Amino acid sequence: MKKIKPLSIFLLFFTFWLLLISNLWPYPILLFTTLAALSLSYFILTKSKNDALIYIIAGITDPLGEIIVSKSGLWTYHGTTLLGIPYWLPLAWGITAISVYKLISALVKSHFI
Repeated sequence: MKKIKPLSIFLLFFTFWLLLISNLWPYPILLFTTLAALSLSYFILTKSKNDALIYIIAGITDPLGEIIVSKSGLWTYHGTTLLGIPYWLPLAWGITAISVYKLISALVKSHFI
């Protein structure tokens, strides 16, 4: 059996992530649960400690910035929030950080950067 590359797995999960957020944002608990299950599945399949570290750091630090900015009144989130941000936002930031990392890594490997 051919080994599935982590980037291929990631692209599949990223596509689902975009569809989930676009369609389930009015249902924050369902979105949170689904994103958590999707994230957990990704890490079980890839076993990538590097991606997990990026995910955790972004999942903590980026929402802190969102909290500060939303408390300043620059923007607000509608619906159910915790400290002014949706419950699912840390999960979204985690997968976004991995996305940026994977994109930059692919560009560097292909000598575009």
